[in-house]
Amino acid sequence: MSYAVTTKSCNAMPRLSLKFRITVTMFLLQAAILGAVLTQALSNYLDGSREQLQQQEITALDLIEGFARTALLTSQYDDIQPQLEQLTHNAFIELVVMADEWGIIVASSEPGWVTKSLVEMKNYANYPQRLWKQRSLGNAAGPLGTLGIAFSEAPLIALHDRVQALAVGWSAGGLILILLVSLLSAHVLTRRLERITQAASAVAGGDLSARSGVPGNDEIAELGSVFDGMVSSIRIERDRLAERGQHLSLTLNSIGDGVIVTDAEGCITRMNPVAESLTGWRQDEAQGHPLPAVFHIISAITRDPVDNPVDKVLEGQHIVGLANHTVLISKSGHEYQIADSGAPIIDDHGNTLGIILVFRDVTDEYTQQAALSTSQKMLSEAQRISHVGSWEMEPKHDRLRWSEETYHIFELDPDSLNHLSGERFYAAHIEHFRNTVHPDDLPLLDAAYKASVKNHTPFENQHRLQMPDGRIKYVHERGETLYDSYDTPLRSIGTVQDVTERTLVEQELAAYRNTLEKRVAARTAELLTANEELEAFAYSVSHDLRAPLRAIHGFSQILQEDYGKLLDDEGRDYLRRVCTNTKRMGELIDDLLGLSRISRHQLSISSVSLTALAREISETLQRQNPERQVHFDIQADVSTQGDIRLLRIMLVNLLGNAWKYTSKSDNVQICFGRCLQNGQPVFFVRDNGVGFDGQYASQLFTPFHRLHTAYEFEGTGIGLATVQRIVQRHGGQIWAEAKPGEGATFYFTLG
Repeated sequence: MSYAVTTKSCNAMPRLSLKFRITVTMFLLQAAILGAVLTQALSNYLDGSREQLQQQEITALDLIEGFARTALLTSQYDDIQPQLEQLTHNAFIELVVMADEWGIIVASSEPGWVTKSLVEMKNYANYPQRLWKQRSLGNAAGPLGTLGIAFSEAPLIALHDRVQALAVGWSAGGLILILLVSLLSAHVLTRRLERITQAASAVAGGDLSARSGVPGNDEIAELGSVFDGMVSSIRIERDRLAERGQHLSLTLNSIGDGVIVTDAEGCITRMNPVAESLTGWRQDEAQGHPLPAVFHIISAITRDPVDNPVDKVLEGQHIVGLANHTVLISKSGHEYQIADSGAPIIDDHGNTLGIILVFRDVTDEYTQQAALSTSQKMLSEAQRISHVGSWEMEPKHDRLRWSEETYHIFELDPDSLNHLSGERFYAAHIEHFRNTVHPDDLPLLDAAYKASVKNHTPFENQHRLQMPDGRIKYVHERGETLYDSYDTPLRSIGTVQDVTERTLVEQELAAYRNTLEKRVAARTAELLTANEELEAFAYSVSHDLRAPLRAIHGFSQILQEDYGKLLDDEGRDYLRRVCTNTKRMGELIDDLLGLSRISRHQLSISSVSLTALAREISETLQRQNPERQVHFDIQADVSTQGDIRLLRIMLVNLLGNAWKYTSKSDNVQICFGRCLQNGQPVFFVRDNGVGFDGQYASQLFTPFHRLHTAYEFEGTGIGLATVQRIVQRHGGQIWAEAKPGEGATFYFTLG
């Protein structure tokens, strides 16, 4: 009974037409395709929007990090507080806090959190982990603090709502469109379905420029149009992704450091221009190569290869600072000293996608450091050679620094204090210093330093050091104190020089000087006595010897005049000789007195024109002997510093000698001038007279010593001795050059 009913019911079911079944089938198929496409598109849209939000969060963190770091370095928290409050006006930021290195909030967009613990705030607010972003801030010296931002959940909610609305709208519209397309396409499905299939295959192969191009207005044409529209949407979304990639690429290329990105296997995927410049590889050349093939680094010290940075980063799964003193060898062989670090690239699921390596050229920095190190070594060596040490101390903070030479001067082994620090280190140095300074000099040294600090003046003090073995050393200290804007002493700096050798020499010189002064006093007394005796002798010669000479000469003249006729020729010749010799004796006495006066004459130094004196003397000689034809060549503008009276006597003798010893020559020339010898000015008097044998030149200046007899040329032999005495009194020298029959030249210097 029941079977029959069932069979009847089945036979009674209406038969579905092919068009309907094709329509249903196409509808379901297109609906599935639409669902997949919409799901993928919405998923891509959702992921892209989330990435944009995350990028905005990172950008916000990066922007705020800059002035947060500055505020933490300078402690200018009041200046940053208004800026943090202003940030919450942005719809996607709810709270911004900045904590110091101890976790205490120092600035917040909500002032109520300032001075509270960052942990306390997070526990109280209980922000979801995906909305709370936190970044630790620091520098080479250590951590500075923490920057935290609570992002609003509203953008995410709005995004989900927008995606849901789009899904509903697109689904409804798509289903309706698919239904219409399915109904219309049933008529021509067998003829034009192939074109849609081919276009779909091309799109699946990655050719987003492929279109179905189905003509007509039926279901298949509509399906082709929908399909083409979906492909266009996918292409637009791909272009948007490409634009985002280009933006990221421009950002990477704008970074001032070299950046290399690798995949998880350590093969290079990206390089920025700085990395290309330093490695010598173009990005298209380096892509796909293992990092060590492009990033060739060695130790600057050992020249050994450095471990692959990829291995170190992947092993630690965190930011890794690579080895110090690392040298990058470029493709061309050029070497760069670099500083570098690497970090893993991890997605939201914790999967490591690769690493990013950031490095920069620090060659100039290392060069400067090397130059500074060399300069410090040279300074230390200079201090050692000159026995000068330096020191610096900050009593307020128990800080003290001695240079190596300072330790050497005070004979303190710095290694013996390595176990001390802070106050104990400072106290040990001060104790050794005060124990080493001589007890008698310590109060004066303390007073000098305190007065310097009080009066804001440099101090200088020389004192003794009493070494443990009893030796005494002498040191010379200089220093000054630096002050803050409130005139509070900050630190004192100075130098200490070991002047032991110099001081001992000075003491010896002082003792010798005292002895020398006594000797000089005794010698001066002897000279005074000798001068007094010389003056007495000169007086005796002037008065006691002249009287007998005058008597002899007078009576000889009387005999010659009154009794000359009674004498024969021989007797008269004897009388004439007596008169001549008494006259010559008088001239000798006059010359000796003149030489004596020159030695005792008090010099009166002034500017003297030797040219004027020479011309005056030459004119006098020519007036006295007008019958002689003599050419004087006197150089113009010859002057010196000296005593004009003595210099006149000197030139009278020199020019007079030249006049005398040219009396038997023809075409007489007498020259006076100045020349340079060995860079020094030298005066000269030159003649073309009889000359003399040069080997006897040194005897010319001995009193009464003559190279020509009185019968050949008159004179007493005192003139050149007088000239030498005048030159010596002016701090100069005199010498002569001559040849027999070719004249003579007398050279002299003055001072």
